[in-house]
Amino acid sequence: MEILLSGSLVILGYLLGSIPNVYIVVKLFTGKDIRSIGSGNVGGLNAARNVSLPIGLLGGLLDVAKGVLAVFLAQKFSSNEIVYLLTGIAAVAGHNWPLYLNFIGGKGVGTTLGVMSMINPIVLIPCLVGGALIALILKEASVGAIAGFLAGTIYLWIDYKSVYYLLFGLVLTLFTIIRFRKDLFEYLKKRNIIKN
Repeated sequence: MEILLSGSLVILGYLLGSIPNVYIVVKLFTGKDIRSIGSGNVGGLNAARNVSLPIGLLGGLLDVAKGVLAVFLAQKFSSNEIVYLLTGIAAVAGHNWPLYLNFIGGKGVGTTLGVMSMINPIVLIPCLVGGALIALILKEASVGAIAGFLAGTIYLWIDYKSVYYLLFGLVLTLFTIIRFRKDLFEYLKKRNIIKN
């Protein structure tokens, strides 16, 4: 019974993460498809830049909220910390590769922050501060996001001294790298770190 409940919570996390909030908000308020606007990314930043700041913020906050809700439900109905971590990972996977949009979603930053805030609110400090500093220094948001989540992963490892929390942070960081790979490639080319 416990295995069934745990599996159901992880699946629910994925389905909640798959809800394309920014796509829905942009469609409701403008009638447009965010996938054909700007970068085509189904994320709050693209909406804020190319539709309107309020719409982008609303969509982004809803993306954070679905990460919060997924882990909250896991914590409410299970006493197993590993289920919380797996449900959080599933929620971010759902956002990045959503069932409802043919598995092409956003980059997962907001949902990851929502998930991490429920696992340990203090982890947001190294995530946000570390990420913002690197982004400002290097003038590249994608590198900042990755650095921020790495900083958060290190914090979780130090705080919990558990391989499960380390793997949790590393998986979410890997998701971020995968979703930002094009931005990273362009940044590295611009800095002449890699050649065409």
